[in-house]
Amino acid sequence: MHPADPPISSRITLNSGRIITLHEIYQDLTYSSLLEGLPNELKNKEIVPNAIKTAKQKLYEATIPHIIRPVEKPIITKISDFMKEYYKKLGIDGPSELPRIQCIANFESDCIDSNYCFSYLTIIWFQNKWIMPIDKYILEKIKLINWDKYAQDANY
Repeated sequence: MHPADPPISSRITLNSGRIITLHEIYQDLTYSSLLEGLPNELKNKEIVPNAIKTAKQKLYEATIPHIIRPVEKPIITKISDFMKEYYKKLGIDGPSELPRIQCIANFESDCIDSNYCFSYLTIIWFQNKWIMPIDKYILEKIKLINWDKYAQDANY
């Protein structure tokens, strides 16, 4: 094994049998920019597009990201009549949240087209704990990705 090779624990075998390897990851708190109040459906709709921008800023070479859509859950809390009316005017039910950690990663694998050296794909997902490990639900979603369709070939 070469010293620059990533650890075996960073490898994932997709359902197709292709092996991909985590080469780069950026993580942040999903709501690090929320200064006050509770997140809601409208705020949450901004999170994924912002994660795509972050991928371009933070990763060395990002592809068009493959998004594993986060599951939004209502926040159970006592809401004042004023806030109930406010949410009603916005057309939403109330506060809701996404998983707490935003993960933006580049994975690499063997080339798709033999004229290239390797292929890679940026994947964005959300989970409640810092990695490693990747949340089991997310890992199953990653294993379903059609690598040949979404990944990009490249040369060194």
